[in-house]
Amino acid sequence: MGYSVDTKSDLVTTVHSAISASVTSANTTPVDCRNYNAILIYAELSDTPNWSIDIESSDTKEGAYIDSYDGTLATDKQLTTGSLTASRIVLYKGIGNWVKVVPTRTAGTATIKVQPVNV
Repeated sequence: MGYSVDTKSDLVTTVHSAISASVTSANTTPVDCRNYNAILIYAELSDTPNWSIDIESSDTKEGAYIDSYDGTLATDKQLTTGSLTASRIVLYKGIGNWVKVVPTRTAGTATIKVQPVNV
């Protein structure tokens, strides 16, 4: 079964531009994902990269941002990329109304963009 994606290209937001250090949740701008059920993460990595990207969600813009999971208690999986050593696009389903993209750096430089979508 394939995905049917409802999206608008003008919704792509650069949340981190040419960063070379980890960013905490407190220093990350929230992305409005109301009316969408998923996001595409565009991770453009360079300079021998090694990054992981976690997704945090909240029901309100000023609310508490917590780790996002997809699944049930028995099989849930945290919305994280794990170790990335090359550029990629990642689809995450099961997001909250407001999302923060929190990158952790081991090496390299990253530009990270977010696009809300419906799948």
